[in-house]
Amino acid sequence: MAAPGVSERCGFSVFRHSTAAGGGARTDEYTDEHPEGSLPDTVSSGLRSWNDRLGRGVKAMTEKDAAQTAAKPYTPAFLAIYDLWVIKLSDRYAWRCPAEVMLEPYNKLLGARHLEVGPGSGWFLVNAALASDAEITLLDLNPTPMGHTRRRLHGKARQVHTVTASVLEPLPEETSTGGFDSVGINFVMHCLPGDFTEKGVAFTHLAKVLADDGVLFGSTILNQRPATLFGRALTAAYTRVGAFNNAGDDHAGLRSALEPAFEEVELTDIGDVTLFTARRPRR
Repeated sequence: MAAPGVSERCGFSVFRHSTAAGGGARTDEYTDEHPEGSLPDTVSSGLRSWNDRLGRGVKAMTEKDAAQTAAKPYTPAFLAIYDLWVIKLSDRYAWRCPAEVMLEPYNKLLGARHLEVGPGSGWFLVNAALASDAEITLLDLNPTPMGHTRRRLHGKARQVHTVTASVLEPLPEETSTGGFDSVGINFVMHCLPGDFTEKGVAFTHLAKVLADDGVLFGSTILNQRPATLFGRALTAAYTRVGAFNNAGDDHAGLRSALEPAFEEVELTDIGDVTLFTARRPRR
């Protein structure tokens, strides 16, 4: 494959393609250097089709890399201070939404068979009022936070399963049997790459593994100027290292991503955090 912007000779024609940094917009140009010997339409059509597939593949690879970059900071060292830095300090003083408020949906909505996407340190699950027969499935691209959370849940849940996967892709078979009573996706969406027209597919994938009477709940930080200096500093820092990818996120986008997957959607703003609840998954 030629470097972006480099010409590739195909018979009597020159096929030029360029891809913007990060797998963005692509331009194609065909120049007939020898009109009398130009390629047949079927060959030209095939080249265009190949180039389109190549572009989609590059974009998919870029999104996967961005998702993995957002998951990388969750190392054992960071998880050791996560409860203090994120739960106790950042939630309350940067985002103006105390963790105790974000814990309420877990106590009210968490079912006996629960899927937790991006568990972080596991603080919400550990502090939730879990039933003694609770069966918890953890899903993340990074196995480190899942192992950390699983250890913290020892003795609190009847079973804890872990699935290493991306919520941006169809979920593995082990998550699709029977349907979950509840799905939690807390502080995940603002980490995923792209805007809601791209990462909103996560809600479609999750709706497919939710029971008909189940509920999805979560929270995210949209692209709005945080009210506190602390919040603005964290947003700038996290965006710079790729942990935040919410530049294109807004209320309309969040709702438009949820509604194709669920019949009932509710959004609530607390400080700089938007909490969402969705019921009645569309089949």
